[in-house]
Amino acid sequence: MTLLPDDRVLVVGQRPAAELRIIASTLIRGQLTVIADGDAVHELRRELREVDNVMIVPSEQDGSIPFSEKVFSVVSAPDAAEVTEDLLRVLIPGGTAWIAGSTRPVVRESD
Repeated sequence: MTLLPDDRVLVVGQRPAAELRIIASTLIRGQLTVIADGDAVHELRRELREVDNVMIVPSEQDGSIPFSEKVFSVVSAPDAAEVTEDLLRVLIPGGTAWIAGSTRPVVRESD
């Protein structure tokens, strides 16, 4: 996954704090948002408390993404089952969704 300094990145699902710290460090003027489940929210908030450009939010019970349309330039999901209309909804036109195990991103077409 290639990131630019201004990207607004959404990570859906569990990732190690060390990996999230690396992603955040590439986003000089950007923002990393992570949607996590249960106790992982508190653990990640504690482990990444010194990283200014990271926001950890709890997952919704219905699995929806709690953000408006066209917010993120990059979305990362753990598997193809996570690529939903809701995930594509939060991507800006031309934004990319990277799916673990895939070699090519899904690109949101222009509106």
